[in-house]
Amino acid sequence: MLNRVERIILRELQSHGRMSNVDLAEAVGLSESPCFRRMRALETAGVIEGSQARLNQRALGL
Repeated sequence: MLNRVERIILRELQSHGRMSNVDLAEAVGLSESPCFRRMRALETAGVIEGSQARLNQRALGL
């Protein structure tokens, strides 16, 4: 079961997947090291499966 901080981390990453750990930590209300550890733990647990870049096909001429 996810706690409040982990749910906030996931919400922020879903909204702003490319945000830096510094910005994520500030949004979550943690210092950088604990925020990074929690994010890595979510990845290790399989909750976060990865991150993606969405490409604009029109901008690519497709």
